[in-house]
Amino acid sequence: MDQALFEIYERNFPFNIRKKDTVLQILGHRDNVVLERREEGKGLIGVSVIHRNAVLMLCVDGKYRNRGIGTQLLEKSEQLVRERGFSEIVIAVQELEREGPAKGTVQDCGRDRQMRKRRPGIGERMA
Repeated sequence: MDQALFEIYERNFPFNIRKKDTVLQILGHRDNVVLERREEGKGLIGVSVIHRNAVLMLCVDGKYRNRGIGTQLLEKSEQLVRERGFSEIVIAVQELEREGPAKGTVQDCGRDRQMRKRRPGIGERMA
């Protein structure tokens, strides 16, 4: 699974500069929950990685976007966070994605107004 997670990360975040080991350490943490969307014969095409009440990564491969896959993953992520007893969800959105594919899913689902906390995404640097 770690290799598949890294591959979808690499496909969807090509401008990130983190090393493979660092990405695998973050995404493969033993306390994370990984929600997958697979396509027969294509493998992993969408994923949400959740740590406690934070969505660390939510992505869908480009050719599978605008089919509701990201929305389904986000809704399942929110449900899981609620079931774990949290009242707030943190969604890490990278600066590059604020105007990209993630913007549509987050805004369409009304999450842009609900994001009260913001943490740097996996590929962002701390100021």
